[in-house]
Amino acid sequence: MENQDIPIKSIDLLKKVKYKKRKRIKVRSNDAGFYGGHEYEDYLLLPEESRSIVTEVDTIHGKKGDRKHILSLHRVDLHFQIYILLLENTAEQVVGALDWLEEMCEGYFNEFFGLLLMDRGSEFDDINGIEQSALHDGRRCAAYYADPNRPDQKGACEKNHVEYRKVVPKGTSLQKMDTATLSLICSHVNSSIRKGCGNATPFKMASMCMPPELFKRLRLQHIPPKDVIAAPNILYKP
Repeated sequence: MENQDIPIKSIDLLKKVKYKKRKRIKVRSNDAGFYGGHEYEDYLLLPEESRSIVTEVDTIHGKKGDRKHILSLHRVDLHFQIYILLLENTAEQVVGALDWLEEMCEGYFNEFFGLLLMDRGSEFDDINGIEQSALHDGRRCAAYYADPNRPDQKGACEKNHVEYRKVVPKGTSLQKMDTATLSLICSHVNSSIRKGCGNATPFKMASMCMPPELFKRLRLQHIPPKDVIAAPNILYKP
């Protein structure tokens, strides 16, 4: 197995990342018209070429009562997965995680993750915070939302959670999860051979359009397929 001893930087902790102060807004997803212009039917009106590079977004829960959650971003065409640790399952933490990812992309966030499709969980309520750049004036992405009770509308993300659950079974507490371990899990998930990738790995697919520096900043590395671990309580022991 390749060397996995990657230094931890202060950027790894979301609460340490400093961005320009954002205007705090009250988000209320139950307001009529709240998702106007961002609904699934609006998403379907986008050109097929745009929808072909969508990133489906979700949160992964641990044991009931856990404060920590995981933000999951799945670039569908590449089968490529990114996991970001959330200290709480809140809209503020989700925006902070996307701010962090935007910094890691160094100006290419829109190119790599410019179209997001997520569910209507309250953690995704800050539409403006999700879409607007934390580093410059302007929009970093376009956010759209699946219809209520229609997880199939972002089915690729839901299906790919199976790969994560091979390592961290459903109901496992996330309170001991840290960013280094999560990056390691993500590396293994992206290094397994998939039929949908033409019997290649998601990591290899992503490396065709994303620079090596991005993977280094995200602390992701390609694991030889023969060394990929897809069994519980090895990469993460709660």
